[in-house]
Amino acid sequence: MTTKAHETSLPPLTDWAIPPGEYLAEVLEDLNMTQADLSRRMGRPAQAINELIKGEKELTPETALQLAQVVGVPAHIWTGLENEYRLILARQTEQKKIKEERDLLKRFPLKEMAQWGFIKMVRDKAEQVIQLRQFFGVATLTAIPNVSDYKPAFRKQEGKKDHSYAIAAWLQAGKHQAAKQETAEFQAEALAACITRIRHLSCEDPSTGVPELKAQLASCGVALVPLPHFKGRVFMELCSGRRGTASTGRSCWSPCAVSTAIPSGSPCCTSWDTSCCINPTGGKSF
Repeated sequence: MTTKAHETSLPPLTDWAIPPGEYLAEVLEDLNMTQADLSRRMGRPAQAINELIKGEKELTPETALQLAQVVGVPAHIWTGLENEYRLILARQTEQKKIKEERDLLKRFPLKEMAQWGFIKMVRDKAEQVIQLRQFFGVATLTAIPNVSDYKPAFRKQEGKKDHSYAIAAWLQAGKHQAAKQETAEFQAEALAACITRIRHLSCEDPSTGVPELKAQLASCGVALVPLPHFKGRVFMELCSGRRGTASTGRSCWSPCAVSTAIPSGSPCCTSWDTSCCINPTGGKSF
């Protein structure tokens, strides 16, 4: 049998997962070639060809090159079909996971997050899941409890409702806000020298204390982010137990949150509920 170039183009893309083997079967029919003929021409077991046509076996670049020589369809078409097929399968699996995560939505303060501009207010629950994933930088919402940035150490009364996902949103909100601030390079010695002044400022009126404190900390490479609590969720004496050590004094600025990141062992005392984050520009967030 003499084969000839099979003039064709990629079939239209759809949401259906169509294995490239289906197209291969059509090509073989046009060429009046059996699977057994193809296996002999390619030097492959007949079973492997059958699995390829059924979509049970992945079509590799090597196979694509061989098919191009045997049936005349360019290798890039075969690899394109295979990639699209695998992508659709992955998308279908992802849609199932998103559906499973919709039950977690009720644990996030979606309305307030939308009001603050961190996510968009949409009705579609699948879109809500996707937006939250992007906000937190995770592939699945179930991964949030395992991310160290969202594991603060704080005091919690027995029997109180678990607000861990809401707290994680609060912490991430602090990171987002801190990333917008400009600070100098972090200087541990300069920060340590400011601790006494920071303690005094923490008990002054926020209208005057916050601006001065922001400027003071920015010069040390630290970004200060006062962040209101989410309604209905109380975070008392929350302090960083991952990035550094801190002790909590009396609450002077309430309700507010201060996003902090302090090197381990730094002498520090704060008077507010605090969260932990790092300014990606190079400075620390405090």
